[in-house]
Order: sequence, then structure tokens, then C-alpha cells
Amino acid sequence: DRTLVLRNGADLSAFASVRGMRAAAREVLGYPPGSFVVGAVARLDPRKGLDVLLSAASDALPRVPGLEVLIVGDGTDRQRLAAHSRELGLSARARFVGAQSDVRPYLAALDLFAAPSRSEGLGIALVEALAAGVPVAGADVGGIPEVLDGGSAGWLLPAGVKEWSDAIVRASRSPAELDRLSLAGLERAKEFSIDRTRDRLTGLYRQALGQAGASEAEAGLSP
Repeated sequence: DRTLVLRNGADLSAFASVRGMRAAAREVLGYPPGSFVVGAVARLDPRKGLDVLLSAASDALPRVPGLEVLIVGDGTDRQRLAAHSRELGLSARARFVGAQSDVRPYLAALDLFAAPSRSEGLGIALVEALAAGVPVAGADVGGIPEVLDGGSAGWLLPAGVKEWSDAIVRASRSPAELDRLSLAGLERAKEFSIDRTRDRLTGLYRQALGQAGASEAEAGLSP
């Protein structure tokens, strides 16, 4: 009863306009009409499970001819992931754009944001994707289920390649479901706004100071 959880907060206001950037972002990136773009914004580390995403994309490609993979970020696993994509025959389909100071144009280009992590804390990139209105699929590990509200604000998936491959295919064929996820994600993202976190933290301090003041008054210690 003495423990209170305050979630990490993020400045989400900058992501409100992302969906309006979609057409321009896809044109700049060279995605033709009919492309289905699945991607991630992540540190390129084995824990992020991006090898699973690449393998799943390769498996889904015969069923999703317009499939493209967009990976934003950098890290120690970049060379291995690039080699893995070549081995899978995805060289023309998987794009690694490195770390970006502004991820919004890349989020705007996505049809599905993927977080196939093997382990994860809260996942600020996941929250930003929700705030951008991008439909999200995440691994059922760590803090991802909490961010996705137990699966109501995004799909929760096991770590297997087949499950992720089937999810990509399902997403490509379910525009109504993607619209539902987009709206649910926008609403869920509000729980992680920096404004809400600040207000809750301020309220906590006021409550604690108020209780301390009351205790001092009872003890005859207040001026």
C-alpha cells in the first residue's frame, strides 16, 4: 500500500500529425502503390528480435507480394541483420536506414509497426508508434503487454517466426482491423504522455507533503 507506479512519460504531441505525412513519406522512400510496409524503430540488438521479423517477412512474401521491411536504428547487430536479410533473399525488400533524429517520416510510411522483442522494458518507441496512429504488433514479453493494454491496443504475439509471418499476412488483408488498432493505439498512448506523468507525479508529492504537514500539526511541530 506504500507503492505507486508512475509510467515513463513521452512528449507525444509531435506525433499527432504523423498520419498526415503518409503519402509524402512513402513517395520519398520510393514505395510504390500497393506496398505493404512493416517496420521497427529499435536499437539493433539481439534482444529486439529483428531477425525474427526478417525471417517472418521472408516467409510471408509469397502471400504478400508488395511486402517491404523498414528498420530504423543502429547497433551492434546491424551487420548480422543485413547479412541475414541477404541470406533470406530480402536485399531488395529490407531497408536499413540507421539511427534517425526524427523518426516521424519513417513511422508515417508504415502499415504495421513490429516489436518482436525477446525482452523489453516499457518501450518508448512502441508508445510513439501508438501516438502516431500506426497499428502495432508486439511480442508478449516484458512491458509490451502493459503498453498494448493486454492486447486491446495492438496484437500480442509469441516469438515464433510462423506466428509473426501469419500476423503480417493477416494485417495486409485486414484494413478494417488496422483502422481499429490505429484508433485504439491513439487512445492508449494518452496513458503515457509526459503531461499525464507530470500531473500524477505532482499529485503524489502534494499528497505526501500534505500528509507530512498533517502529521506535524498533530504532533504540535508545525509553526
